[in-house]
Amino acid sequence: DMANLTPLEGRIYRHYKGGEYRLLADDVIDATNRCEPKRFVVYQNIESGTVFVHERDEFHGAVISNGIPVRRFEEVDLG
Repeated sequence: DMANLTPLEGRIYRHYKGGEYRLLADDVIDATNRCEPKRFVVYQNIESGTVFVHERDEFHGAVISNGIPVRRFEEVDLG
């Protein structure tokens, strides 16, 4: 749904395990279950071109790496 896209699109993110990804769509809503719609992001691996869909909260959330909480995806500062 194009109405739900935000200015984050086009930005580059680095996965905590490595690899860079371009955010194609943020906050895409799956309204299949109207009681609990899910929100997703669509992103693309810059090197391979593979496109992925991930739940928004997980994409923007944190994971534990070596006992330390880190963001799953961190925006790359291209400036």
